[in-house]
Amino acid sequence: MKKLIKTAIGLIYFHLLKKEKPRVGNRILIYHAFGSRLAHDTYGISISLRRFEEHLRFIQTRWKIIPIRPETYFDSLLEFGVSISIDDGYADTMLAADLMATLKIPFQVGIVSDFIGTKDYLTPKQVQMLSGNPFCTIGSHGKTHKKIGYLPPADQREEIFASKMALEDLLGKSVEVMSYPHGIFSSQTQELAREAGYKIVLSSINGINTQKNLNPFALRRTEVVSSDAVGNLRRKVLGYCDFR
Repeated sequence: MKKLIKTAIGLIYFHLLKKEKPRVGNRILIYHAFGSRLAHDTYGISISLRRFEEHLRFIQTRWKIIPIRPETYFDSLLEFGVSISIDDGYADTMLAADLMATLKIPFQVGIVSDFIGTKDYLTPKQVQMLSGNPFCTIGSHGKTHKKIGYLPPADQREEIFASKMALEDLLGKSVEVMSYPHGIFSSQTQELAREAGYKIVLSSINGINTQKNLNPFALRRTEVVSSDAVGNLRRKVLGYCDFR
């Protein structure tokens, strides 16, 4: 029922405001897991690999897919495109990565550094393999997946800096992308991310990133869940849900 209400509101929002299909900017989609049964998943963050492939093929035939890489991302906002991000670093990310490599689709993975090698999550070797995938950009998703923006300053610094250092030690290269766990951040969180040396930080604020609203330390993203068929994905990409 809630989903039907949101869909109806989205249709009204989109058509009454006479919104047009986006011509410029970037829609970053958030995925999490790919078929795993997660005990804490009450929201539907684990999408089947088959549905994920349907999403990718649908996107690939309609829009340009933009890598989330500091050296090229900001210039891409002059035309409309879609980007793929994956949060948390579950082990089944490897299945999604294989699929995206086959389809030659760039993607970004945000990894919780303290979760590496624990149950349901990527092993150190798998993280290194992802780093070697030419279509993948590795980013931090915090040290322990806490809501960083709610933490005291010293704890925020630990989450932001320690996760970056741990990943860089494991991979032997700079990590310049981060995504806020739970999407929670403050002005201080953004400043610490800048100080740590991140160039792109992803939030969970819904919407499209454009030259006009651009904040490199809180890029907007749109979440995709397991119940999103291709039709609902299309509406999310076009902005039907941007009233939230």
